[in-house]
Amino acid sequence: MTDTTKPTAISDFKDVEVFTALKRICQFIVDSAWNTSSSDPEYEFATAKTKQYIQDVKMLATVDEDVAWGQTKRKTKDGLWVNKDAGDLNPWYEGELTLRELLDSMELLAELIDSTTPQYMPEIEFLHYYNFLRGKLPSNYPKPAIIRFSDLHPKLQEHCGERFRSGQYADAILAAYKVVLKEIKEITGIHDLDGKQLVEKALSLNAPLIKLNDLATQSDKDEQLGFMMLFAGAAVGIRNPKAHDLVIQEDKFKTLRYLAFASLLLERLDERTSPKP
Repeated sequence: MTDTTKPTAISDFKDVEVFTALKRICQFIVDSAWNTSSSDPEYEFATAKTKQYIQDVKMLATVDEDVAWGQTKRKTKDGLWVNKDAGDLNPWYEGELTLRELLDSMELLAELIDSTTPQYMPEIEFLHYYNFLRGKLPSNYPKPAIIRFSDLHPKLQEHCGERFRSGQYADAILAAYKVVLKEIKEITGIHDLDGKQLVEKALSLNAPLIKLNDLATQSDKDEQLGFMMLFAGAAVGIRNPKAHDLVIQEDKFKTLRYLAFASLLLERLDERTSPKP
């Protein structure tokens, strides 16, 4: 039985086919993906994810396929390159990256390329070797959850899309939580309160204007109270700092996580029990 808890270190592989595949996918990343400009934020995000391991990817893109496991290449006095035995040595890669980490960083890019029915040989070859390497992971290995901008709530796509695509990440986050609070105002008709005070009045347990469930059981009441705290926390801890301070946000991945949380809050409002739309 395969031990799924033990990381599959790239440096542990002795199979030259594995390193041939690694070289091909990393060459595609370095030569093509990183040099392709796109207006699609998902493609830009996907290629940015692969740059988490930029040095390892570059190293693997230059694997010498003419050297076998346990060998090293040396230059003779005559200027010729010859292979010499070097014991139990991995001649292709000596880094600490695991196969799982590398493939996870390429997951979204592979899905995007596959969804567009690739016509060009480099893309087809990338998918072929990527899937070959996926097969080297344990069969019950869970695929990573991926946050895509296109999967976010439609109102966030409408109001935050241009900011996100242009790299205005702090503004995109601020806009997202403004959308959340505006939605609460429109549902309840409250326009003289904002932020924490608005949320606590709209979602209070005693006289809620927005019911997320029937409030029939203690579990229902706990959910209502918990989400009231989450909405209030978002207003105080996320919306307010972005609105009042000069916040620098350059991390696209963290921005997407902030937007995903705002998307969840909007989805819960859509799923409310009352008032009905």
